[in-house]
Amino acid sequence: MKRSLLAAAVAWLIVSTPAAHADFEISLREGQTVIAKSYRFEGDKLIAYQPAGEVQIDRARIVNIRDRGADPPPHPARAPRAVDAPARAPQTVSADAKAATDPEARERQLSRAIILAYRDLMFAQNRGESKEEIEKRKAEIKKLEAERASLGR
Repeated sequence: MKRSLLAAAVAWLIVSTPAAHADFEISLREGQTVIAKSYRFEGDKLIAYQPAGEVQIDRARIVNIRDRGADPPPHPARAPRAVDAPARAPQTVSADAKAATDPEARERQLSRAIILAYRDLMFAQNRGESKEEIEKRKAEIKKLEAERASLGR
């Protein structure tokens, strides 16, 4: 009983106490917010670093991570890692060959690529990638949409 009460009190202090000069605001499903100096993903956990120590949060509880506008120093936690990007199923050669001859297959392939590109754009914006990278992603989406529109379906 005492242990769970102590854990609840510590969690409340961590969530409710704003840290001075924090760089990231992590919104949780329960409506709480965690302020952190930096963070990183390790498996299905987010590890947030605060002046008082580190906090581990289940990835499923996270709604949004917002950069609070500070100009953080380069840190490995800010660099996108392979674990941050969802895995994609590899394209098979036969599907590409079929798409080259079948307009419906090509349209499906382009539609899937557009959906994935929009998802990647959203992830890039949430990670706080540079404006140049965001614009490159938007240009790629426009190119894919133009190709799909040229199929005339």
